[in-house]
Amino acid sequence: MMDMEFLTTAHDDNDELTSTCMRFTDISYALPLMFVDILMKAYNEPIDNVVELGTRQGESSVALYSAVCHINRHREEKATFTSVEIDKEQFPSVRERLKKVGDLAYWKAIVGDSAKVTWTEPIDFLLIDTSHTEAQTSLELLKWSPYIKTQGTIWLHDTRSSSGVRRAALKWLDDQPGDTWEWFELPTYAGLGWLRRI
Repeated sequence: MMDMEFLTTAHDDNDELTSTCMRFTDISYALPLMFVDILMKAYNEPIDNVVELGTRQGESSVALYSAVCHINRHREEKATFTSVEIDKEQFPSVRERLKKVGDLAYWKAIVGDSAKVTWTEPIDFLLIDTSHTEAQTSLELLKWSPYIKTQGTIWLHDTRSSSGVRRAALKWLDDQPGDTWEWFELPTYAGLGWLRRI
């Protein structure tokens, strides 16, 4: 467990995070929630991998990487943040934004279809924010969910603005054995769904 300084200094000297959260976008309302969710888990147990599927202009990248960098300033074993994006043209601008957050040593960029790229490591937090189609979201859940740790989280952005995302999540949830996952949703604006492995 980390000390209280870990939580009380979380926003110190991170202007990029502050400006990103204050900018009105379709995900800005959810960024502080995801940032704090990661820090609260890291306060009690080690965090190894945070992954996002889909980067666009890097709004979520800034919040998630800010959490990873803050965690890494307080522990020896370093966490990693990985961005998976099908459009490689997105990465130069995302890289520039993440440089304002911290050392890029903890960031990995993977170019490719998020339902097909290779992955083998356990994941603490996964954000799905790609094509928003039911078919693609279903494939992403099938591919990535086996890597989610116990008490790990999958966030699904656009559960309200793209009905396919919510349908895919609920259908996938129905197919899971027993009570192995919890579902809850932030029903505002674009919507943010949480799947948490129990």
